[in-house]
Amino acid sequence: MRRPTGEVVLKLSGIRRKLEDAQSRFLDAADEIPTEKWRKRPGREQWSAAEIVAHLTGIERLVLSVADHLVQKPPRPFPLWKRVHWPLPFAEFRWIRFQSPVPLESELLGDKEQMLGALREIRERSFAFLLETEKRDFSGYRWKHPFLGSSISTSGSN
Repeated sequence: MRRPTGEVVLKLSGIRRKLEDAQSRFLDAADEIPTEKWRKRPGREQWSAAEIVAHLTGIERLVLSVADHLVQKPPRPFPLWKRVHWPLPFAEFRWIRFQSPVPLESELLGDKEQMLGALREIRERSFAFLLETEKRDFSGYRWKHPFLGSSISTSGSN
């Protein structure tokens, strides 16, 4: 197994900074939403704040679970054509919007403080996973994203 380079560790710290910044801005925005509007949809095809938080919590839980499962085994070889993926800015800037292929978990819907607490908890678990695995080389691991193609579980490069 190859030793991780400083570049991989650097990318993981960059991912952590992005996650921390996004969480801070998201929670600031969530604080502005009055409790009585928490479950109210702003428009016909738009999600309520509660639905957005439930989606984020469920997806982050899924990603963390899959990543944890993947790293328990040695990486499988993948042909070059299966490693092709869209650049990360397509996901970061949401130029193209898709409906989530993962159904919303209604059991994740709750009151505002409970839901934000659950989101904070899963994010802390994600941070812990990144910290525990920061020195590992994940370049051989792949996970197919439904829209972006193949990606490495915890590296921002591939």
